[in-house]
Amino acid sequence: MQPGRPTSPKLLTLKEAAKYLGLTEWSLREKVWKGQITFVRTPGARKIYFAVEDLDQFIEDNRTRYV
Repeated sequence: MQPGRPTSPKLLTLKEAAKYLGLTEWSLREKVWKGQITFVRTPGARKIYFAVEDLDQFIEDNRTRYV
């Protein structure tokens, strides 16, 4: 392992991100289409990726508690 290199990937595919969040791929796609979650796309490419830090932020932003 090289010093300074992350031990886990910073970007996940749609399939990996859906699994990370416990959602179906279609459910995650709907959240993307509604602008509810941030994604990364390289210029000119169709494939999208998700930053782990954005997924963690999405989880934090959507935490709720029943009272």
